[in-house]
Amino acid sequence: MAIPMANGQVIGAFDKVSDVNVIMTIVHPQPVIGLGNMVILNKVTERASLEGAKPEPIISGFTLDPAAVTGKAGDVVTVQVKDIAPKGANSDLDVTSSDPKIATVAYNSTKKGYDVTLQKDGAVLLTWTAQSGGMQKQQAVTVGDTAKALTPAADVPGKEIEPSKDRTFSNELSNTDRMNGLLARKVDTTTGALYREYRNLDAVENDYGRDTLVYKKATAYFAQDYHSDRVAVIDYVDGQLMPTLKDFWSFNWTFAIMSDNSINDETVLASNIFEANADHFLVLQSNDLSNFNDYYGQNYTIALKHDVEEAMDAAFVGAIATRPVGSTTWKFKVLKGITPEAVTTQERSGIDSVKAIAYIYSDGREETSEGWTLSGEYIDLLHGVIWVNQAVTKNLVDLLHNNDKLGYDHNGIAMVNSAISDALLDAYNRKIIAEIGETGKGDYSVTTTPVEQQSKQDLSDRHYDGASFTYHASNAIHTITVHGVVQSDTILS
Repeated sequence: MAIPMANGQVIGAFDKVSDVNVIMTIVHPQPVIGLGNMVILNKVTERASLEGAKPEPIISGFTLDPAAVTGKAGDVVTVQVKDIAPKGANSDLDVTSSDPKIATVAYNSTKKGYDVTLQKDGAVLLTWTAQSGGMQKQQAVTVGDTAKALTPAADVPGKEIEPSKDRTFSNELSNTDRMNGLLARKVDTTTGALYREYRNLDAVENDYGRDTLVYKKATAYFAQDYHSDRVAVIDYVDGQLMPTLKDFWSFNWTFAIMSDNSINDETVLASNIFEANADHFLVLQSNDLSNFNDYYGQNYTIALKHDVEEAMDAAFVGAIATRPVGSTTWKFKVLKGITPEAVTTQERSGIDSVKAIAYIYSDGREETSEGWTLSGEYIDLLHGVIWVNQAVTKNLVDLLHNNDKLGYDHNGIAMVNSAISDALLDAYNRKIIAEIGETGKGDYSVTTTPVEQQSKQDLSDRHYDGASFTYHASNAIHTITVHGVVQSDTILS
């Protein structure tokens, strides 16, 4: 092995007087970058800042066009944000509706504005908030002729938030950081959020004391047999959860828990973010089933009914999430360090009706009571959907990068078909996709339309839009009913 020196000199291994030369290579396990990693969302009061970075100017003013939105159900009105001051300020805005059942809002990158979709008659307020402590403004939305417009609150001016010296970090890890088990660190200068990955519980303790909520969650996580080789923590500033999640969404985690088990408007917002993106899971825990009423029907939010003094959420993810996707159901699992609950049939029925999950005694064993999300869909099925999405994406990205030129012709389209089919075959082998009868073949199909059926615009843009696939998700047995017949010699009158 050759070692380059700073002065340009290269140090190599000495020649040996021997007829045999054995060269040894050490192969290390790869870090876990998969679909089972967990992040702890931890609300803090002070922003984190980046060493040597100047804070971006905050928005001190902006206007909305139109100033108020009116229309009938079914209309979509595009709102433009104008007159942002000062120039150069971060123009990212968060906007929420006081009642999404009446009106929703979403950014339209084509129009470079925000589409307000009017759902049904009524009146709501949209709250527009500039990131990083900037200005906040409300906007009235009135749907239908009979609804009475609501009065927006006065504008809230922005306030510069001074970074704390104790919350100043570098994105580069020092040797001491690595020796202490810190795997990654990233400061988001826009929101003041801080993302860190830790190798083990001792590493977590270096930044969060044993009496902190984060440490208690990490303890439960690392106590499980199938925990990952890391746990992530995001410190986010109150009121900045949405932009924080947006900035760190593509980092190395799939399951999120709250450090303080909060169930409030903020977690409702978080649940909707997870639902809209449909590729991560939010795990909430409460001992009060009524706290989950606002989350009914959510595919990507998991509700755990358990005493919050124990971190069932962290244990639940640590015990199951990193097992191979498709190979396991989330029911029947044992959680180390979590106390099972003896429930009555009525209590069990109540937990199941909410589509929550408890840790209970059943048939004399400890087990997770079910394996579903708040919609009633099963976690393993949705986890499989996420896996298939990523596998198909990876195969197609590899196809584009590993070929000097992917021809827009029969051969190129056939290669697209093959890349998708390979991902689905892998999913079938992992038991994500069901088998067709007893044929040994997966129940899926891939369709790619020929070049002649592509639009002139797609041909001009070198964009292929003719690929599609379907598959039948695999199932699992969670309960069993057996019908037995006993032959008796007793003659009854």
